[in-house]
Amino acid sequence: MLDHLAAHRVRQGEGHHPAGGQCGPQRERDDEREDRDVDHLVGPRHPDRARGRNPRRVEHREVEQEREDEEQAAVEEGHHGQGCHPRGAARGKILPVSVYDCTQAETRDEGVAAAATALSRGRLVVLPTDTVYGIGASAFDPDAVAALLAAKGRGRQSPPPVLVPAPATVAGLAVDVPAAVTTLVETFWPGPLTIICRAQPTLAWDLGDTGGTVALRMPDDEVALALLTRTGPLAVSSANRHGRPAATTVLEAATALGDSVDVYLDGGPSRGGVASTIVDATGPTLRIVRAGALSLAELAAVVPGVVGPDGESGDAGTTEPAGPEKDGAATS
Repeated sequence: MLDHLAAHRVRQGEGHHPAGGQCGPQRERDDEREDRDVDHLVGPRHPDRARGRNPRRVEHREVEQEREDEEQAAVEEGHHGQGCHPRGAARGKILPVSVYDCTQAETRDEGVAAAATALSRGRLVVLPTDTVYGIGASAFDPDAVAALLAAKGRGRQSPPPVLVPAPATVAGLAVDVPAAVTTLVETFWPGPLTIICRAQPTLAWDLGDTGGTVALRMPDDEVALALLTRTGPLAVSSANRHGRPAATTVLEAATALGDSVDVYLDGGPSRGGVASTIVDATGPTLRIVRAGALSLAELAAVVPGVVGPDGESGDAGTTEPAGPEKDGAATS
């Protein structure tokens, strides 16, 4: 298409000058016409170049503002269905990012299929859960898990938990699971409860420095479960940069993670907004290691003997759920 445009200009006597030929105001006017013609055929290029500026000379604060404005406009447009929107323009490049409106049945299946394809190719996706938004990768792709941690700005010392499509999946991922864990799973899954178990040693995965354990959860979210049913277990952590609040909307997730993610699934605002409660089941006593949506009293009512983060008994009173996750190990 660009070759055709160039040929057209030669026929019209423009855009073809010998060395040392046309310059000055006439050349500038021709360059401006060329910019308009190319933009008309292939869409606008980098916004700074369209305004005649070199993006490398743009002030840092201006670049950051452009990026925020473009990401917000892209994600908000995607609320009405699939969209391939410009991203990374402030970095001097244009790349596609897909946002699928999963609040509508007609676009949900398309979004889930696109996310599953991206995951199978080692890419990252953002998905809604019943607590907060999560950033996900294939649990059995070490490079994808490393990319997930890099996108969040975290290291191997903070391995992500694994979301599963059904309680039966636990048997294939963990060993020496206490009967009390089975009772908790039967009661609170799908839901905001993450269980740390001994990992199945024969599994070919690398989630980070886990110490031989794995954190498992089944989310109570239709979109997340539809994706997990297609893909199997996913490594999923909260959709935020390290040290920042967890995202409760797809816009917040996109603002934080940008083009490190290929597919965003928009399930609307998170229903919970509070991270899951994490229980460590690898020791002699079940212990809450992160307070969350489920209180100590709620867990102890089902499995007596569960203790809180400081060793307190569930019989002593109700532990209030924590506020929205700051940067916990689980998405949910």
